[in-house]
Amino acid sequence: MTSCLFAYKKYGFLYSDLHLDNVLFRVTKDKVVVYSIDVILETLGYQIVIMDFEMSFMGIENSVENRKFFWDDLLSTFNRVYELKTLACVNLPIITDFLNMAGINFWKVDRALELLSIIDNLEFINHDRTSHTLKYNPNIF
Repeated sequence: MTSCLFAYKKYGFLYSDLHLDNVLFRVTKDKVVVYSIDVILETLGYQIVIMDFEMSFMGIENSVENRKFFWDDLLSTFNRVYELKTLACVNLPIITDFLNMAGINFWKVDRALELLSIIDNLEFINHDRTSHTLKYNPNIF
């Protein structure tokens, strides 16, 4: 999400298809990713890479009118998390409410950074409430 924010701000890049099937994880020795002086994220030993750019846009002006596209793109991503069949995200409505308000009120895109602490505290439970290990299933979308 942070990469999408900075790509939007710098290049007018809008991914438009962010979901788990388009996210790759690669082991890295880098300890942090530096986006700006104020935004430095720990890697936890993984670099996240997105793929499948056929629905992406480049050169979108970062105007008030176009902010809604950015917020709707993030909302779509988190709605897909909500639709997972193997997991339930207990506090996902906090994020979707935030994103809905952002889109309605054309908030500045920098406010997306406020989501990082919320995302870090997401809680997931199995739909059947069992304690078995959960595995990602790419066929659920």
